[in-house]
Amino acid sequence: MDDFTTISDETKLYTEYADTIDRLVQAYEDDKNKVFNRLETAFFGELDGDHEEWTVNNRPNTYINFAKKDWGNVAGSVTIEYELHVHLNRDHPDIRLRLDIERGDKQQIRQQLHTKLNENELDRLENNGWEIVDSSYAYFAKSVPLDTEQPDDSIRNAIQTLHSFRQIVEPSLTDIVADHQTQ
Repeated sequence: MDDFTTISDETKLYTEYADTIDRLVQAYEDDKNKVFNRLETAFFGELDGDHEEWTVNNRPNTYINFAKKDWGNVAGSVTIEYELHVHLNRDHPDIRLRLDIERGDKQQIRQQLHTKLNENELDRLENNGWEIVDSSYAYFAKSVPLDTEQPDDSIRNAIQTLHSFRQIVEPSLTDIVADHQTQ
């Protein structure tokens, strides 16, 4: 067994600067919350149509998602939502936009969406930087840079990018959801 003879220099620094570290962490969390709140305001500010048909889940410091109310239980238990993640990394801060199709028989809904989108629509998505990631949660994803000096401009750009994406995929999603509601 190793002898425990000293406390690390890092721990000593941490205890010496604990108040400063706490202030830094709090400022970071506050800034992330501001970005999420601005994303929500911008999403609904640019939304065409009825705001009442949408739900929003803002999970502080983790993500924010937007979903139509009838997207919560497709094909039994599949959930469809637009989910936005904020990364304030030093070198590459960004907003990760995703279309999540998750839970239940998500592969069936993903395949139906892929089939309904025509080749032109899929090409437009790819040419605009959207990728099919087909992960546990996300199906489509794209990262938009976040300018930490001008975050409102970046937030507007991210929401405009998301709404352009919606114009392409939502007609197909609406058809898929309607098909499953009548079954």
